[in-house]
Amino acid sequence: MSPYLPEISIDGVMHPRFQDLPDGLSASGSMPSVTGASEKGTWVRLFHPRVEGKLVRGFEGLDVGDRVRVELIGTDVERGFIDFARAG
Repeated sequence: MSPYLPEISIDGVMHPRFQDLPDGLSASGSMPSVTGASEKGTWVRLFHPRVEGKLVRGFEGLDVGDRVRVELIGTDVERGFIDFARAG
């Protein structure tokens, strides 16, 4: 995943905060947006907290700039990965 996120951000801070987000909406109320889409994967960025992760389920038909609701489905602290699925 790019950019690299320190372990404390994912494990200690980010995971609990993501669980509190309703239907993938960020705390600021703006929807995550698609920042990259290719054969290698589809990437989404949340704005509050400001993080980017891979959309591993429900990425079909999305293009860069699209807004999409996501839910957190996994983190890998050692590798710095955050995985999302399309919500709803």
